[in-house]
Amino acid sequence: MDRAFAWVAGCVLWLTFAKGFRFPGLWAATHFTFNYSQGFAKRALVGELARRLFGDDVYRYNGFVAFSFLTLFATFAALFVGVRRALRTHTDWSFRAVLLVACASPGTIFLVHIVGYFDFIGLLAVLGLLHWAVRKKGRFAAWYGITAVGLILPFVHEALVVMFGPTALFLAFCHWLRALGEAGPTPRQWLWFAAHTLLATLLVAGVVIGISVLGVPHAQALQRFAAQHANFALRPDAFAVLTQSTYRNFTEVVPGYWSLPVPRMEGTAGQVAFLPGFLFVVAFGIRELLAAHGTRWLKAVLCSLFVAAALAPEAMNLVGWDWQRWNGMALTTALICIVTYKLYFPSAPRTRPSLRFVTLGVLLTAIGLSSTIKLYDDFKVQFFPYEQQLEFLRLVVDTGFRYRPRE
Repeated sequence: MDRAFAWVAGCVLWLTFAKGFRFPGLWAATHFTFNYSQGFAKRALVGELARRLFGDDVYRYNGFVAFSFLTLFATFAALFVGVRRALRTHTDWSFRAVLLVACASPGTIFLVHIVGYFDFIGLLAVLGLLHWAVRKKGRFAAWYGITAVGLILPFVHEALVVMFGPTALFLAFCHWLRALGEAGPTPRQWLWFAAHTLLATLLVAGVVIGISVLGVPHAQALQRFAAQHANFALRPDAFAVLTQSTYRNFTEVVPGYWSLPVPRMEGTAGQVAFLPGFLFVVAFGIRELLAAHGTRWLKAVLCSLFVAAALAPEAMNLVGWDWQRWNGMALTTALICIVTYKLYFPSAPRTRPSLRFVTLGVLLTAIGLSSTIKLYDDFKVQFFPYEQQLEFLRLVVDTGFRYRPRE
């Protein structure tokens, strides 16, 4: 990555970072207090590991802030390493335009804004699998790592497999194709790949379904335990989620929420701001895959898996109303898939450079930098010179780092 582009991309990303910056909210902090002290509870693996390592009084807000920003920056660092390696394989101004659009996207604003959410553990897992698997030679080596991680992630949060499973499948498919070489897959090899896909899907889906339908009858006891050991207020509605199934979310909770006019209007406005840049990123990925070596059938499979990975986080709208949150994840999974393809096939044919495409990317970058969306907990998108963020940091320092979120 040449210095001039790195400097420009870094400035764009910093401007976007500041627009959505905040400390973790109480929803994410409350999830951190979930643990197994009262028995098994979904979404409690992280809190339980913290409790086992540091004791019952580990649930301190400042400690959670440090953990949250560590996972956020680790995610950005892992993605940056992949992007830098991908750019080194080919001088591609269209890809650079895509990176600028992604850095300026409202999806990235919300990616920063949800610091502390367990979604970043899923992103780190996928990026870790990518950096690990790209060095492996066996045809199904990626599958073994993906299946192992896929069996663990549902205990962090049952939605992680839904959001990032298709991205892992795209990674596994690229790994398999590279191992086969230029000869391409035979019908028997297609059958073996389908068998691995089916087996891994059934194993992971069984765990996800089991956790999703499981209620937590001791949620009140867990809430009392967390209240005794946390030094911040808890969100009672977070514990209420433990007692309801995904089926109820799908059939009652979410439809009731989206039946209200204000959430519908806010969701629509957020999509209007997000979709132009996101579709630009997806269009670039499809153009790259269509230029690849192979039969039309192979290209169709590649494109289908890529689109499925890019859209998978949006499926969470069926069971949760955090529309902008899913947008941020969708943008990131699309970008991870593009990086994956470039790392696995550095010598693959590329589409011809297009001045129109790059110009459109520059325009969408400008639009992204000027965009605003609704944030959580009464926070608002801020523009340079970011008065609200500066006032917030002053408050944190003046109170001796005793700041606690109200919501």
